[in-house]
Amino acid sequence: ELKQAPAGRYFINSLYPNPAKNQASLEYYIPKNQQARLEIIDIQGRKLFVESLDGSEELQQKILDLSNWNSGLYFLVLRGTQGILSSKSFHILP
Repeated sequence: ELKQAPAGRYFINSLYPNPAKNQASLEYYIPKNQQARLEIIDIQGRKLFVESLDGSEELQQKILDLSNWNSGLYFLVLRGTQGILSSKSFHILP
């Protein structure tokens, strides 16, 4: 597991557990004084969740509440003005 983030890089470090059931923990890095959008997209390409995130000097963590989501395959995307910066797929169990 990554302890220090490379300067200037946007990325999703980890999403666990994967597969998930009721919630998942996301670790990500966005450079200080920068912003990105966190998007969750279903297998049909629909954006089901969008949130703006601010950068920091350190890895950040966010708990995702998945308790009301349908089971299936989803894609987690960090998107900036340059397009997709980092992505990861994950499953939600029934």
